[in-house]
Amino acid sequence: MLVADACHVAWNNHPAEIEYRIKDLAGVASLAKLGKDIITSHIESQGTDKLSELTAKLSAVDWEKREDNLWMRSQAGFAGQKEPYEVLYNLVYSDRYADDQEGMREAA
Repeated sequence: MLVADACHVAWNNHPAEIEYRIKDLAGVASLAKLGKDIITSHIESQGTDKLSELTAKLSAVDWEKREDNLWMRSQAGFAGQKEPYEVLYNLVYSDRYADDQEGMREAA
């Protein structure tokens, strides 16, 4: 999936209403690290469209930063990236969703 496909309106320089942005360091660092993993997987897949396959799974994520949102919960500072990264990584590579504080559930 290309950026233009994900947000055609914004890509073509048209104003778009954005519900929320990922602004905290932990969220940005987690996405950057996961992005590196996804790109590496795509390059190593030699011909299959791993990029689209893996990024499509991220559509299940609730990206809003809230205390009760297991997808985006993190501690302050750079060290806080571990939990959001692991939750997103488990979704993309193991089809496991953030479900509750005790653990994860397998994707249906």
